This record gives sequence, structure tokens and C-alpha cells, in this order.
Amino acid sequence: MSFRCEGMFSFDPTIANSVNLACWVGGDMERRIFSEPWIPLKHEEIGLAKFVIFLKKNKLIIPEEYCDEERAILRYLQEREYDPKWFSAVYEDILDHAQWKNRPIPDSLLEAGIFYVNKRDKYYHPILIINAERVFTTFASVPPERLFDLACFIYNFSVKELLMPGRVEQWSIIVDLKRIGQNFQTKADSFMNSLKKYFKGRLYKWYIVNANWFTRASLHFTYRLG
Repeated sequence: MSFRCEGMFSFDPTIANSVNLACWVGGDMERRIFSEPWIPLKHEEIGLAKFVIFLKKNKLIIPEEYCDEERAILRYLQEREYDPKWFSAVYEDILDHAQWKNRPIPDSLLEAGIFYVNKRDKYYHPILIINAERVFTTFASVPPERLFDLACFIYNFSVKELLMPGRVEQWSIIVDLKRIGQNFQTKADSFMNSLKKYFKGRLYKWYIVNANWFTRASLHFTYRLG
């Protein structure tokens, strides 16, 4: 069973949405597509070459799956801005992800309506939805680590079944704060931290909806909204 829609197979990000390839975000160049078509930027070539030298010098080995045509290794280097002072951290991040990625599936939460996928945007990015009200009411007793497992399962499913290398490599997230105050952040961090730590370069945009005025004001100081 395929979860990829027909339009994805003919979707050309270089024509339909050029910002998918690489765009300026907050004054920095941020790559959107890491697989083919891939036109390396100068700082990417230099940064990658320096990282390879770092690995050889320290006799370190990267798991093979991080060096394939999807160029997962570049997602880790981009987050650290290709800065050599962070190469040790990049290496540790990759090893941590390699050990982590087979976490158990949280069966009891999959049908809870807390975190789920619903349709795509016009550029075929899957839309992931976080229902904050359910997190704080029906499932208030669920510990953060279980929410973390749920988030990781949804992210992993999206990477394997909903994205397409070279065409659609990111998703968008909608956080629904209906009837929720500013205290949503503690548990929401379980979802966002898992994304930041283990799914680098996968977030296209994220949106906050149904937030009260106080929460909206607070968020402008806390997050950069898409």
C-alpha cells in the first residue's frame, strides 16, 4: 500500500516551488532538498570536505545509511552551520540517531487523536497535526516520554511512507491550541524536541492555530512562526 499521492511523482520542486531547494531563512541559507536534484553550495562543499578530513584524522566511521543518495549527513552539518568546532557533536548526533531509530511503537496512543497526519499542502508536504486539547485533557496523565515515542513514530512513518527524496523531503506541522492556555509548551516540547533532535531538516513550516491573545503574544518571543 502506497501513501504517496500521484501528483508527487511528477512534482518538480525546481519549478513549482524554488524555495524547496535552498532559501534564505533568518539571514542564513537553509537547504530544503538534500537528494537529487542537488546543486551543492560552496559552503556545503567546503564544510563536507572538512568533516571528511575530521573523520579520517580521528579514525571515525559514519553508518553507511547516512552517506547514501539522501545525504542525511548534510542535515546534521547544516544544523551546526558546517562549523568545524561542532564536528564532534555532529558525529555524536549521528551515532545517537542510529541507536535510537528503532524505538517501540506506542500502540495505545496511535488512535488517540493527539498527533496525526491529515492531507498535504499545495507543494505535497504532509501536514502533521498536534491536538493540544487532547494532550491536556483526555491524555493528561500520559508521561512526556510516551508522547516523545508517539511523535517519533509519526515522524518515522512520514519519512518512510509520505516523503519522496528529491521531490518532497519536508512536512508542515499545525499545533491546535483550542481551549488551551500558555502552559501547553511543556508537553508540546516532547513533539518539537524529538523533531529537532532526530529529524533534522525535515520541518518546512509550522503553524499555531486557535491560540488566545496571550499565547500568541508569548509565542512571538519564544518561537519563529512559519
